[in-house]
Amino acid sequence: MIVDKIENLAQYRGISGNFAKAADFALSHNLEEMEAGRYPIDGDQVFVMIQEIETKAEREIPWETHGNYADIQCVLRGAEGMGYANRSSLQPAGEYDPERDIRLYTGAGVVHILHAGEFMAFFPQDGHRPSICPPGCDRQVKKAVFKVRVDW
Repeated sequence: MIVDKIENLAQYRGISGNFAKAADFALSHNLEEMEAGRYPIDGDQVFVMIQEIETKAEREIPWETHGNYADIQCVLRGAEGMGYANRSSLQPAGEYDPERDIRLYTGAGVVHILHAGEFMAFFPQDGHRPSICPPGCDRQVKKAVFKVRVDW
């Protein structure tokens, strides 16, 4: 798991070629001006989803992991809580869904509050819980979620 400012994404290009593609796209496009939707960067290897969401109470959101993709979740407007826990500390709440590349969990972890201009990157071993409404914040958030295929 990584937490940092979007402007620093280039520092993480060395993680993988696909991570570099996502970082390059994020830093060369005005993500906040993009319409909601899915945008290919390198086919199914790297793509970004621009989302306008309404955050929810933490108790309403299950933990999740992905087997084939890392997520780079960038907050563009508003503030969003994102939970983190290592997958090994969570309890499975269902089977892995290969079509959606997701497995849900229950358990406990920590919540980081991200503001516009910040990101968290989650890898397959990282349980995460996005879209949490932080105390006192507007529920409306615009974000970019980069899906980066992992090859390790």
